[in-house]
Formats: sequence, C-alpha cells, structure tokens
Amino acid sequence: MKTVQIVVLLLLSTSYLFGQKSVQPNLTQTQAETSEYQASKGAFFYLFSDYQTPFQPLTGGISVNEGRTWDDPMIVIPLGFSFRFFEATVDTLYLRPLGGGLALVHDTTTKGDAPVMLLYDVNLADRALDVLPLVGMQGSESPISNLTTGEKGARICTIEFQNAGFKGDVYDNFQSVDHVTFQIRLFEEQDIIELHMGEAQISQPQLAYDGKSGPSIGLMPAFDFNTELMVEPGLWVMGLPYVPMVVISDTATQIRGDVPANHVYRFDREARNDPNTPDTPTNIEETDPTFASYPNPAQDYLQVSWSGAQGVVQAQVLNMQGQPVLSQQITTKGSLNVSDLSAGMYILKCQDKEHTIYTRWMKR
Repeated sequence: MKTVQIVVLLLLSTSYLFGQKSVQPNLTQTQAETSEYQASKGAFFYLFSDYQTPFQPLTGGISVNEGRTWDDPMIVIPLGFSFRFFEATVDTLYLRPLGGGLALVHDTTTKGDAPVMLLYDVNLADRALDVLPLVGMQGSESPISNLTTGEKGARICTIEFQNAGFKGDVYDNFQSVDHVTFQIRLFEEQDIIELHMGEAQISQPQLAYDGKSGPSIGLMPAFDFNTELMVEPGLWVMGLPYVPMVVISDTATQIRGDVPANHVYRFDREARNDPNTPDTPTNIEETDPTFASYPNPAQDYLQVSWSGAQGVVQAQVLNMQGQPVLSQQITTKGSLNVSDLSAGMYILKCQDKEHTIYTRWMKR
C-alpha cells in the first residue's frame, strides 16, 4: 500500500501556512473568484476565492526558528488538530528543504508521491544573513512563528513569516533591501487553506522572484520527490495578483507582480454531490489564446470571442455564489446584454463540446 504523505510547500522560497481568528469573506461584496477543481485523487473539489481584509500580525506565537538565522531550515510544525488535504490526513507538518526552497511535509523522510501546497513560491532567507556569516546564529531578523487558536472543532493553525528576506537579494547584493510578511492559515474541520499577505517591499523583483514574474501559488495532488516532478496537474493561480484566475496545469504558473498587502487567497475543500453546493464549473481548462472577453469592466454589453471553439458555445454569467444569472448561446463571437445586472464581480463561463473556460469580470 502506498503511503500518503503531505507536503505543504512552504517553499521559503516557496510556500507558507497560517492560522488565527477566522475572517469569513462576504464574497458578494469583495473582489473574489470562485472556481471548482475536482482532483482525481478524491471525491472533493477546491473552491478558490480572493478577498481583502486588514492583515492581523500573529501575537503570542511560538518561535519556530528560536531566534536563529535560517536558510532552508528543518523545523517541526504541530497543528494541534487533524487536517485533510487531498487524500492525506495529518496533525504535524515538517518544514524541510526541497529543490530551491522549503516544503512542509508529512514526515522527515518524504519519498515518492505526496500532495503539496505551494502557497508562496519564492526563495526566502533570514535578512540577518547579509551581516551574520552563518545559518543558525542568534540574531535573526526574520522570525518564523506558529500558533493554534480557537475551540475544538473550529481551531486554526497560523504560521507566520515576518520580515523575511529574499535569498537573491540577501546573497547577491550582500545587503538585504526587500522583505515580505505573510501567514498561512489552516482551518480545522473545514480544511480551508488561506494565504494572508502583510506588508512587503519588493524593489528588485528580478532578484526576489529569481527572474520570474512573481510567486507561484497552487495545490498539487501528487508531487514525486524522487524526480521532483508533478505526477498530476495542479491547481494554479495566475494573472494579475488583485484579479487572479485559476487554471489546471502540469507546469507551475506565476502571478504577474506582487500580491498586495491585506490580500487573501483562499482554497475551500468541499465534498462533492452536496445539494447545498452552488452549481460552479466542474472543470477548468487552461487559458485558450483564442478566447477573449471585453470590455472589463463592462456596463451594457460584454463581448465574447472564441475562434477556437468547437460548435455552439453556451455562455453563462455566474454570480460569486456560482449561480447562473444570465445564459445565452453564441458561435465564435457574441454579445451578452448585461445592462440589467447589478454592479459587482461575476464569472463568465463558456463551454463548447469539449472545453470549459471561465474568467472573472466586473459589472459597472
């Protein structure tokens, strides 16, 4: 029997976790995108949304790095409750090196396939290393801490990286200029994953992101730690950081720019066939270069063009609860009359014989 291990790719150069008091977003009033992803490894899917809320620094947290400088640390993170991610159920995570950064894993000897949370894929290091010569010395300027709060059944584990430096900046410049603060929050029972962004200064993105456009943020149902390759496609956030979209891909994508402070990316794990679950898309295709919708924002009409579509296209406008509010058939081009819709965020879903594409847009 294959052992299932969990990796929370907190790739310090890579990903991060958090927990504190739950802030439930009102998705009808905030910028948000909802999408459904059915993993082949389980009868569930993930709903992605993003919203804005003031960043709450972690108070009373337990020091993970114990005041010592770090770069690719090996650290135990107890959750204090059972947490489900894809097919894995864990109560402890381990922060360990992986590739160019760090991962949170189910045990200290992860081999073979394991699910991975890649929540902030950039290469981080303690900012004090621009002065102090060795890892593990007292004098850290980038504390890592964690804390589990709440009552049984509704606990939240928060992992916070405060004032973390970017390895390219710390070592290439020998002076730490840029920094970032963020949290990863894991929710008991609901098995929700959230990335909360705090204050950051990123004046040298080419060093911070190792030449890429921004961080990678996503969920992978199976990652092979022997070959360091994805076994199954993952769910990835891409596009502009304040208006993201989600795709399924076997290659990690990047956000185009810096994720703003006070912004939250949220992944909800849901059971399938739940009658209370909104009718959201059942699959998400990668972005098709032949597809376009405009203008965005739109006031009276939303134009849709999909030259690569096969046959008739069913176009639907969904509200942020995944409920259809407008439906129309088009060919490779069409115009949707959205003048009667209330102002706010919506999802455009277009489906032909074989593919489903959706994008988020705003009604003025």
